Amino acid sequence: MKTKLKQIWFDYIAFPKMILFHPFDGYEEFKRYGKGRMKVAVLFMLLFAFFRIFEFQYEGILINPNKLTSRDFCSCTFNFLIYSG
Repeated sequence: MKTKLKQIWFDYIAFPKMILFHPFDGYEEFKRYGKGRMKVAVLFMLLFAFFRIFEFQYEGILINPNKLTSRDFCSCTFNFLIYSG
């Protein structure tokens, strides 16, 4: 049980943090040693898309530059797909 929790901690918290603060070393460990998981990267991308849509919809009226009358969620999702891929 403890090793499973350590593996989850490493996969979802420690290794992504290492890649953020040490990008060259993290990339080398990802490519050469096979550390990291693709499902973690996909999860972070899905969370990013969710929070961008949430921000588009629920940002305050005074500071929101988007037109909320059109309810154009597709443009936000389309922009995410263009910039992420």
